[in-house]
Amino acid sequence: GAALSVKAKTYLYQASPLNNPSNNLAVWQSAAASAKAVMDLNVYSLYPDYYKLFFDKANPEVIFARQFQKPQMASPISYTLGMSAGIGDGTWGGFAPTQNLVDAYEMTNGKLITDPTSGYDAQNPYKNRDTRLDKTVLHDGSPWKGITIQTYEGGNANQSSNNDRSRTSYGLKKFMDESLVTGAQVYQGQDNNWIFYRYADVLLMYSEAQNEAVGPDGSVYSAINQVRQRAGQPGLPAGLSQSQMRDRIHNERRVEMVFEESRFWDVRRWKQGMTYFNGPINRIKIIKAGTVLTYSVEVYENRIYKEYQNVFPIPLFELDKNPKLKQNLGY
Repeated sequence: GAALSVKAKTYLYQASPLNNPSNNLAVWQSAAASAKAVMDLNVYSLYPDYYKLFFDKANPEVIFARQFQKPQMASPISYTLGMSAGIGDGTWGGFAPTQNLVDAYEMTNGKLITDPTSGYDAQNPYKNRDTRLDKTVLHDGSPWKGITIQTYEGGNANQSSNNDRSRTSYGLKKFMDESLVTGAQVYQGQDNNWIFYRYADVLLMYSEAQNEAVGPDGSVYSAINQVRQRAGQPGLPAGLSQSQMRDRIHNERRVEMVFEESRFWDVRRWKQGMTYFNGPINRIKIIKAGTVLTYSVEVYENRIYKEYQNVFPIPLFELDKNPKLKQNLGY
């Protein structure tokens, strides 16, 4: 399964627009066939709980993972776990999910918040959202270890004197086992395996490759809808065009695989860096007046991205060793 998953992702990257400018459909077909080979093993399945799958080690979704074990020391600290929203419980606020990411999560009716018929309320922004949002991101009102997180100005997770507070008013929940102790002992005992390949990734690879190879046939819908249904999201509407299905698959990868070292490469292989990485990174600002919360989106920072950054520069020592190598354009 691990070998076939690596093969599928290799073909997927080769087939993507960055490496396949002529859109050779045969490579997309190879990617789809390799992912289908993993599915046809009938060994793997989606773990029912999206939150727990990242620290329940023996579960059928994991295909290939790096194994970790608790360090044999008096006070082991999980540095991953220590990166949640800083709320005075020993956490550092080292991960700061962006408003851009939060906006990518659909409503529970399957509609994007940009759809005027979705029912999204910007002044009640976390209501009726894809369940993966609450299982991934700590936000204002999130329950966490017996505390209700307050990211409004002056709240327990947004004190001006707290240097560890989140820069975007969001914190990381994904990968973190809420059952572990906090306080003076910080976070002890967490030894998550790091998952390189899991079955949901394979299903999304198949849906993407098959959609590009032949269009949104029934098998494309079946693969992506399995991932959506685990989250409680409705199946995608029938009759989507290839382009519409492509957009939905891209967004599905964004929310399903978030913080799993996928997005950085996905956006580049899709050649969409100028769309997603060149522009404002947003945060949420919440003001509390009495019992009323007012939400507004602010720019945290503006980022610059250039098309040539879809690929890395060739290291100088490699150019020195081989004079026939030419530096990638732009560097």
